[in-house]
Amino acid sequence: QTAIEIRNELEILKEEQANPQKQEEVAAVPVVKSSRMSLVAMAAALVVMMGVTFWFWNRAEQTEQQRQLAVTEKQQAQEQKNQAIEQLNVAEKLIATENQSLQIEKHKRLLAERTWKFSCLTADPGVEDQPSLSPDNEFLVYSARSGSRTDLGIQRLRVGGTRSIELTEDMTDDELDPRFSPDGKLIAFRSGDRLGEGSLYVMEATGEARRRLDINGHAPDWSPDGKHLVYATGSYLDPAGRPEPASLHILDIESGTDKKIYAGDSVDPRWSPDGAWVVFWTIGKVEKDRSYAITGRRDIGIVKTDGTDFHLITDDIEFDWSPCWSSDGRKLLFCSDRGGPMGIWEIDFDSHSGQVTSTPRALPTPTEFAGRLDVSRQNSSMVFVSNFSKFIQNRIQINTESFTVTGVPETVLDEGLMYNSLRVNSPGNKGVFSGGPMRRTNIYVINPDGTDMRRLTNDRFRNIVPQFTSDGRSMMFVSNRSGSYETWEIGVDGGRLRQLTDGWNTFNAPVERPKTGEYIVFQDNEEQWYLLPADAEQVQLNEVKPMPKVDTETGDWMRPMVCTSDGTQLLGIVNQARTSASESPSALAVGIYDIETKTYQRHSIFNPNDRLVTDLTLTPDESHTIFGYSSQIQALNLTTGEIIHILDVQSQGGRSSVTITKDGYLYYCTTRDERNIWLSEIEDVPMQTTDN
Repeated sequence: QTAIEIRNELEILKEEQANPQKQEEVAAVPVVKSSRMSLVAMAAALVVMMGVTFWFWNRAEQTEQQRQLAVTEKQQAQEQKNQAIEQLNVAEKLIATENQSLQIEKHKRLLAERTWKFSCLTADPGVEDQPSLSPDNEFLVYSARSGSRTDLGIQRLRVGGTRSIELTEDMTDDELDPRFSPDGKLIAFRSGDRLGEGSLYVMEATGEARRRLDINGHAPDWSPDGKHLVYATGSYLDPAGRPEPASLHILDIESGTDKKIYAGDSVDPRWSPDGAWVVFWTIGKVEKDRSYAITGRRDIGIVKTDGTDFHLITDDIEFDWSPCWSSDGRKLLFCSDRGGPMGIWEIDFDSHSGQVTSTPRALPTPTEFAGRLDVSRQNSSMVFVSNFSKFIQNRIQINTESFTVTGVPETVLDEGLMYNSLRVNSPGNKGVFSGGPMRRTNIYVINPDGTDMRRLTNDRFRNIVPQFTSDGRSMMFVSNRSGSYETWEIGVDGGRLRQLTDGWNTFNAPVERPKTGEYIVFQDNEEQWYLLPADAEQVQLNEVKPMPKVDTETGDWMRPMVCTSDGTQLLGIVNQARTSASESPSALAVGIYDIETKTYQRHSIFNPNDRLVTDLTLTPDESHTIFGYSSQIQALNLTTGEIIHILDVQSQGGRSSVTITKDGYLYYCTTRDERNIWLSEIEDVPMQTTDN
């Protein structure tokens, strides 16, 4: 301390001793000082607390900002990730498109740089059909009708040879669908009517040791081990005119055990080389609710050999049929008109997933039509049939009283254009038919002499069996333009299109009832016909009742074909009840149904040699009906029941659709059937490739 500080303290002490009261006041000073110090301490503590609070608040605010920043950064990262994924997807699509383009270009280059060799193996007049190559590609078997023969037989020909050997010369029915076994030692085939009764057979490749299997099947194909056959329960004369749905069965050849594996429509089955799948073509599909629906389209279907996993390989409006496997099972080949003419297409197939892995690709063919395909089990060689039966529209003048021929045949429409034969209206001045180039099925209106042809529809749908209404102002026809085959009406000017039925899946020409304007529609599967009101529009099958059958005890039924002009009677062909839907109709009589009294009359036309009556019409005075078998046309007196022969029709495996007009012209349809078998061979040439 300094001297001054010591002196001051002594003076204070002296004064306190001299004045005690003042000493107490002075003594109170430390208390005040202490309170001040407490306040200062509290203030300091408050400041500290505020500082700490501020620090924590500032820290929390920084943490929230950091959290929000982290969330923002995470969102930005996710957005960047999504953008990257989207860009990756776009890139993958571009790569896939580029790869597809490269594959197409590679396929084009491959086609261009391969040597394609085509050879016509058969050239006999008549029909050579349904070829099958032996496993070593040395021999060919096929079904043929040549020369004066009226039935089809199995022929065996060395590939490149000129002399065939008939293996079934002693059989009198049609022998169809021959197929070599995997080892080439046996041949499976069918003998019998194409659409009726018959049986599968197995024989040695030389034609010896023939064995009947007692199975009414069609188009048999062997399992890879040669112990089983897969077959269809139905068939067809023309792929464009499938009569009825068919199902798939597998037969154990040794034990005779027969098992249905697929109940939906399926024909021309082929067993895959790995034994896992059966491919076929179909006119129907399975809906999402597992119900089966007839679409009328021609698509390639596939199912596992245990009957599971059915799905369509093609599902579009194109005409796809006659499928086969490549020798390694990695491709499916089939015939299609998707490129215009009927040609051969291939598509890549993955047996593990059962799915295709490419789009269809066209293969070159030297003919305007290729069908009935068979592919080698050894390499890429294949055989196919050129051409199919072609319809020709003719007319000839007759005396409508004596039904004697008074003129010479005239060709109205030459082969290759028609699908359904010409129908002429009541005045006899206009005709209508279904057909077109490359076997299309559009509706055409034409003069009866073949002039002034005009197309009424122009689409890829199947428009079939058109015919005029009684007033001639519109036409009724059947079409699959709604997804299934239904009855439609259209004006002769192409307008006023109207759908009459919905969900019927009918393939038969509708009949109009004059005066009342009602419609008569036939349901083939049910063997029933129905009367629809004049204002019918998308009528459901369950909304109308079937008309009575000819004989409720035997089940005999009538296919309606024409009404009398006063609308009181309906005429048609009475057929015997069928045991299965795939069985061909068997004509018994001409039936006349009185719509008012609901009774039938019958005039027998039973012909044991030809039981398929293809058409029926009335003469202008309605005293007779004219009907056509596959080889002749006859008249029936509706009063006496007398049958009068009019004309023999030179038609190989064809049909005779008939119309007669007031001026005495009889219009009828015949067919010309000339088919040959071709061989396609491929010799690969090393391709010049680059890294670009």
